[in-house]
Amino acid sequence: GQQRLRVGDGFVRLARQRTPVRGAPEPRGTRRGIHQRQPPPDGPGVLAGALYYLVHSTLAAALLFLLVEPIARLRGATGDRLRSAAPMAHATPFGLAFVVAAMAIAGLPPLSGFVGKLFLLGATYGQPHFAWYWAAVLVSGLVATIALARAGSRIFWKTRAADGGTAPAHVVGAETLAIVVLVGALVALAVDARAVERYARATAAQLGQPSAYVLAVLGARPVSAPRVVAPR
Repeated sequence: GQQRLRVGDGFVRLARQRTPVRGAPEPRGTRRGIHQRQPPPDGPGVLAGALYYLVHSTLAAALLFLLVEPIARLRGATGDRLRSAAPMAHATPFGLAFVVAAMAIAGLPPLSGFVGKLFLLGATYGQPHFAWYWAAVLVSGLVATIALARAGSRIFWKTRAADGGTAPAHVVGAETLAIVVLVGALVALAVDARAVERYARATAAQLGQPSAYVLAVLGARPVSAPRVVAPR
């Protein structure tokens, strides 16, 4: 127990040393010193954009994965292979859901993927080699757009006639509900992007200053156990 208290006290002292004091003079050579690591121009902004895009990419990938199973089932023997098949049942609603998922993955407007890319590109502007980062983000979005457009046209548009007609329709209600919820979440993430950005920036600021968390956890006074009085 005493060993843990000594370790915790050491963490608290280290956090207090790292916490700047208002009005305290800066050490000589701090601004130009080689030992002082300079932060990026907008470090919290980059991290906030990454957090926003993390939420978006999770929802978009989940939507695309949930679409694969019912679409493959509705295509019959062709399954999830990217080749022409007989016209599938419920092609219109699933085609629209696939378009939404493809736009979200590729980062096309007006969905949240485009908003997340704007946050990231705006936060990295002016940093060293930012042009390479912009090129990587934009080119990857173009490649994803071309690939998903070709896949969608082959699945929903370039169909061929078959002896058995359309594949038997079998869609589970829970699958449809989950797809609708994810589509709504992507739309809401784009509509209320400003509020999500503020939350992401606050999270990034807390992650960039761990001393406050260390002081809150290790600097708190332990609560003494209540005294239990034995009945007479």
